[in-house]
Amino acid sequence: MKLEIIVAVILSLSTFVTTRNTASTPTYFPLYFVMPDVTSPCLMSPDPGMCRASVQKYYYNSTQGVCDTFIYGGCGGNGNKFDSQQDCMKRCGGSINNNNDYIMN
Repeated sequence: MKLEIIVAVILSLSTFVTTRNTASTPTYFPLYFVMPDVTSPCLMSPDPGMCRASVQKYYYNSTQGVCDTFIYGGCGGNGNKFDSQQDCMKRCGGSINNNNDYIMN
């Protein structure tokens, strides 16, 4: 019995809405969406992760504009971890001259 009442109410409302909106101007409904997190990994703090290994990695220090070392635990962490200083600088900023000196752009 309750289901029949609910169905009847829904049908009545849908009929009311469709007849009401056909009068003159169309109704526009705004589109809402969630933007994905697009934070650059180069702006993140170094994250050692959850595991307990001791692996030296590099992270981009955006305050100083250089790549520094940190100890990575071996799992987890975030995108601001690189195997070499060169990889870090290529991804996050600067360039490398022939003397392996890093030049910030």
